[in-house]
Amino acid sequence: MTDHSSNINPIGSTKAATDAIRKNANIILEYPDYLNTKINALVHTYFDVPLKNISVGAGSTQILFDIPRILSYKRSVVIVPTFWEYATLNERSRKIVKKIHLKEEHGFNPDYPLIQKSIRDGDAVFICNVNNPTSKLYKKDDLLKLVKNNPGVQFIVDETYLIFRKDYKKETLSKEVQKVNNLHIVVSLSKFFALPGIRLGVIISNKDTIASYIATAHIPYSIHPLSWTALEPLLGDKEFTKKGREFYDTERKDFYEKVYTKLAGKLKVLEPDGNFIFGRILTGQKSSDIVRALSIRGILIRDGNELPDVGKDWVRFSIMSKKNNAILLKELDKILES
Repeated sequence: MTDHSSNINPIGSTKAATDAIRKNANIILEYPDYLNTKINALVHTYFDVPLKNISVGAGSTQILFDIPRILSYKRSVVIVPTFWEYATLNERSRKIVKKIHLKEEHGFNPDYPLIQKSIRDGDAVFICNVNNPTSKLYKKDDLLKLVKNNPGVQFIVDETYLIFRKDYKKETLSKEVQKVNNLHIVVSLSKFFALPGIRLGVIISNKDTIASYIATAHIPYSIHPLSWTALEPLLGDKEFTKKGREFYDTERKDFYEKVYTKLAGKLKVLEPDGNFIFGRILTGQKSSDIVRALSIRGILIRDGNELPDVGKDWVRFSIMSKKNNAILLKELDKILES
């Protein structure tokens, strides 16, 4: 089975990481460090952010669901289509959810005037950058301008898929949290480092928000003791990060061009900024039928019916290895009716 439905780095983890897990398996007999000293030091070095501006959680999901506990806001604003968790976490916290709908005719690109018009003081805006499922980038300068122009609005920016990009250092807002008090970055490490079973998320924010998160939201002993063991060789391996980003920089453009050309008239695909491609079916077939036909062939992609605010005309598939991408393209060409 080839999984194009999840967004895990196809390069995979390194032998050093898996060897470290095997070698230190007996660490599960010990309590985790409730202060997360080693893990905090590790991510502080990797992201080049002061320790006072960073903390960790048992996956980015835990951090995101803790946001309503550590930030004071009256209404949540979710720019759709986007990741399901943002609306769900606010609904569970009994927050009002205001959705801003981006337009297909504009390629689902960020509409900053529309966002500015729709938000007000006391809001918390949730932004996925690069956005899932549309694979669209919020450029740093435009997003930072929005943050600075609205000091009474909290901005939660999920940079889980930005970390896959070659220009990550140029586009990340992680260094800006020291200059403004209304910006909070969340990152999952499981996808880029291909360790989905190691639940480790990072929050980067101003020192007061980090202190509040640690004191009131973070659960002591919640980080798996093997998390640091597995991630230390990966986060310390600059070549791994470089190799992964260079692969996506090349394969994203190449695979998109092949899909765009070969499936013209069958699938309208948006040019991706991230490590996945979003497309609308033009043949009249339902996304569920396409997904089912591919699964019979041993290939998994995402059904638009499973993605909030999308629908049966859309599919999303991740960019994997060149070999697997070629197989997916070949099978899609067969299944999609002219």
